[in-house]
Formats: sequence, C-alpha cells, structure tokens
Amino acid sequence: MMKMKDYNNIKYLFYNESKKINTIILPGFLQTNYSYQNLFDTIRKYSNIYVIEFPGFGISEKLDYVVSLDYYVILLRNFIQDLKLDNVILLGHSFGGRVITKYESIYNDSAALILIDSAGIKQKSLKKSFKVFKYKLKKKLFKLLKLKKLYSKLVNTSGSKDYQKLDSVSKQTFNNIIKENTIKYLTRINTLTFIIWGELDKETPLKMGEIMNRKIKNSTLIKIKDVGHFPHLEKPLLINNIINCFYQEVILSVIQ
Repeated sequence: MMKMKDYNNIKYLFYNESKKINTIILPGFLQTNYSYQNLFDTIRKYSNIYVIEFPGFGISEKLDYVVSLDYYVILLRNFIQDLKLDNVILLGHSFGGRVITKYESIYNDSAALILIDSAGIKQKSLKKSFKVFKYKLKKKLFKLLKLKKLYSKLVNTSGSKDYQKLDSVSKQTFNNIIKENTIKYLTRINTLTFIIWGELDKETPLKMGEIMNRKIKNSTLIKIKDVGHFPHLEKPLLINNIINCFYQEVILSVIQ
C-alpha cells in the first residue's frame, strides 16, 4: 500500500511490499514523487519504495534558511538510520544523484546505486566562463555605483525561468549546491553502481556520465539513444526493462 508520511517536516512516499530490499528514490531539484511513479510497478516487485521530497519539493515545507549540499547528505543519513533501513538501494535523478554521490563517498554502505543523468560534475567552457565573469563584473559595478534598479534587474533576470521563480532562500541554496564539484568524490565510491544516461542530455551532458563510469570503480554505464535529461519519462518502458534486469540479475544476488 502506498502512503504519504512525515519525517522531520518533510514528506516521503512509502510503498510497503514487505521486502528485504529498501529502495530510496531522490528526485531531481524541486521534483516530486509523481515524476517517478512509472517506475514503481517494476521496483516494488523486488523492494519497498521510499521517495523523499526534500524541503521545498512537492508538498514538503520550504526551507527558511540557506543550506548547502551537506544538509541533504545529513538528512538522507538520518532518514536511513532513524527508519532503521538496511539493504538500501539509492536511486537518484539529476540533483538526487548529486546527493547520492557525496553521501556514498562518505559512507559506502548502500547495497547498490542507480544514477540517472546525475548532476554534480562541473564542466568548464570558455563561453560559460566569460558569461559568468561578465555577470559578476556587472553585479559588482552596479553595487559599487549604487545603481539599485540596474542591480535588482540583473539579479532577478539572471538564470533560467525556473531559477527566476525561486525565492531568495532557494536561490542561495541552489547557488551553494552547484558551486560544489562532486567529481572529487567519485573515486571514493566502492558500491555497485548502475548509471543510466540520455545521449541527448543538454542539462548534464553524456560526457559527465562517462566520467562517472571511469571514476567509480564498480560501475556500468547504459547510454539511451534519442533521449535527453529525463530517460524515465521519455522512454519509460525501456528504462523499466533495464531496471528490472538490474534488480533481477544483479541486486538480488548481491543482497542474498
């Protein structure tokens, strides 16, 4: 039975199948459990399901103070310990994968990881570096010259449309998170890791998935053709088949 529950002012979806395995799904930034429900029927054949909606995600309460990536790592750790979960599989998409990467590099105690178009690796490009430099220069200049209207307009219109809609706390939190390059954590991960990546992903390009595959020792990379940043939504049948094989052939043998 599927239930929505509370844990320390956040919501999580719980699917109790009385299984030995516990799969925790961590959504992408500001996403909810609804984005992952088309995977539930496959996963619940093998595992109980927990989908954490972080503060500000879905119906969970918003953050009232600025945090960093460590906040989410600690929250995940406390969640697992307080609910006394073992045989844990962590499944993360985009931002969720970013949290999992840092978490597992510290604890290395999960049964397995499934990373879908995971965020966290910073890629430098001359065009992007110049754009950031120009923004910071304008911001500093407008502030020094006390050009309040120009300063406010620059800050409020920077970033994507989704970013512009965020409140001040969420914006500062997001900025803190993306500053941290998780590439340094990858070589510390010893856990069996399954990486799924859309070949057409522009948010987190395939190159990032290939780096993860090279640096995480015990990892496998599956590239999905004609798909962008949301393989589980763009090709749900294929992703379900892949995940089913992973549970059936790999996870059960590891846990048993």
